Amino acid sequence: MTKLFDHAIATISPMPPKVQDYIAQGMLCMAGADDLQENIPAEHRTGVMQGLAEAQSSPLRPWYGFSGLLQTA
Repeated sequence: MTKLFDHAIATISPMPPKVQDYIAQGMLCMAGADDLQENIPAEHRTGVMQGLAEAQSSPLRPWYGFSGLLQTA
């Protein structure tokens, strides 16, 4: 684990469990996990898709596996 990732986990650890789960779900989604237990709520989906589209054009894109995330069900 990198120092930055370790710092992020330490920052998130004292947060309420519901917030931790929300952040963890986002991390798993970014990592390409296909075993997520919950779907993104409909009221958040537009914002999430917009953020993913912006990430797709980001210079950091090669660091992340965003290609499959923009597919809609």
